[in-house]
Formats: sequence, C-alpha cells, structure tokens
Amino acid sequence: VYSMSLKDGLTTVLAGGWCNGQTSAGPGYAQSVCFAGPVGLALMPNKLDFLVSDMDAGCLHHFNDHTWQLMPYAGRCYEPGTADGAGPDARFMGPGTMTFLPQPFGHGYVADTTSIRKLVLKGVVVTTLSGITAAFNHIFALTAEPDDSCLYYRDVYNVYRHNIAGENTEHIVGNGKKGSKDGPGTSSSMEHLGGIFLHPFNKRLYLADAMTSIVRVIDQYTLTVSATHSATPADPITATAEKTASTAAFSRTQQAPRTPEKERTPTLHEMPSTELRTTALMTTAPPVTTEEPRSTIPTQGYNV
Repeated sequence: VYSMSLKDGLTTVLAGGWCNGQTSAGPGYAQSVCFAGPVGLALMPNKLDFLVSDMDAGCLHHFNDHTWQLMPYAGRCYEPGTADGAGPDARFMGPGTMTFLPQPFGHGYVADTTSIRKLVLKGVVVTTLSGITAAFNHIFALTAEPDDSCLYYRDVYNVYRHNIAGENTEHIVGNGKKGSKDGPGTSSSMEHLGGIFLHPFNKRLYLADAMTSIVRVIDQYTLTVSATHSATPADPITATAEKTASTAAFSRTQQAPRTPEKERTPTLHEMPSTELRTTALMTTAPPVTTEEPRSTIPTQGYNV
C-alpha cells in the first residue's frame, strides 16, 4: 500500500513490503506485513486510520496511523468462508473494494466476490445483505448513496442498483456482453469494468472501463452511459490539466512520474521496479492554495 503526495508525486510505502512470495497475516509493523492480494482501501471515521481488504487472504486489516501497526480487523486470513459474525468470527470469500458512510451511520459495505457484506464499525459486526444478484456472479466494486438508501455495484459487464430498505436489486446498465457502446441503460456495453464512484453533488456515477482505457459516466436520472475521458490504450498519458475530458488520454502501462533519486525519502522495503505490483493507493491532501475552490467534496464516507 502506497501513499502519494499530490504536490510532487512522491510515493512511499505505508504497508506491506517485498516478501519474495511469503505471506504474513500480522499483526505487526505495517511495512513488515506481507499481503497476499490487497485490493480495497477505506478511511476510518478519524480520517487517519484505514482498512485494507486482502482479497486473496480473505480478511480485512486495520492500519493505525499513530503506531504504523497493521492489525487483523475482520475475518481470519487464509480461512475463507461466508459466515457472519463479529471480528475474527466472520469469514470472507474474497473481500474487494469497500465504501463507508459518513457519520452518524457508523457502517459501510464490502464487495465479497458473490455477495455484499455490511460492516458495522462498533463491535466490528459483519452481516450479509439479502437480495444481491449479479449476472456473472462476481461483484468487483461498489459505492453507496450518502443517505444509505441504495448501493451501486458492478460485475464484469453490468452495473446494478440495490435498494437497501426494500432488499431488491435492479440491473440498470450494460447488456452483459463485451463491447464499448454508449447509450441508454442496458443497451450500452462495456469491457471489464474497474472502479465505480458516485459523485456526491452532481449525482452521476463514474466507471473505469479498464480494457478500453475509458472513464464512463452514468446519468442517474436517464441511466444514459457516455464516455467522459477517452483514449486508445496505446496513447501515452498527457497532462490532464491541459486537456478536456473527451481528449484526455490514459495508458494502463504508464508509471507515475518519480522524483530524482537523491530527493526520494528511503523506505524500509525497496522493491525492484520491474516487479512492483501497485494494488492500492492512498493520497495525501494537496497543498493549500489561495484560489477559490469550485466545490468541496467530503472525504469521509466515500470509497477510496
């Protein structure tokens, strides 16, 4: 797990290290714990600590910002299952992305392969939501309305809306086939969707279409899918600040700019650049400027 400064692009290792194929469930110093396959990150209510979901190990870890300790939080690593329960009594099949609601809700949701789990922070109680369906039986990512009214989640080619109170699910976007077609609802097509994010103000859903290197947007009122950021996979990354949304380019192989070696802060674990596996990213706050901000987006309660 890395931390990246938005000011200069400097990255440092927060948790995990180069373990040469070894795994360790912790607890321990964060940089000495070996993950099996970290996928999701979520900020805790104090906005300093965070949770890490280890999909391959089937458990959640808690990172303490003050002590830099990584502790088991929910589930038991390398003991997969579907049991509900508190803390280590719960079991996960393969926890992925997570999203947490703002206070005073005190809970969040975890995508767990074929189901969605509710995680109540007080008591670390894990339960399974009813009424969850997915055509391809694998839930990769999810996001939630800030009022806890519904969840949005996706499988490989489709997006679903789950009404939490009614415990029912609606297939809203995607025709279930590989493609790259904008349009209304289930007439659209996408290929291997990545992350999903609900904007708290304009009420639009943003989707990362990984294989086509496109960021798509879904209008919640019309359920129309359109491409906001597009490029061919071969295009290099350009300065997005100088590009409009429709002309910005993305590349799955482009690495983030690095500062010269003499300016880098050394970490406890340095991995060969050819063997790095960037699986999760935490960002620090950008520098304070004197410009009037366009809007303020709350960080607490939204998936990272």
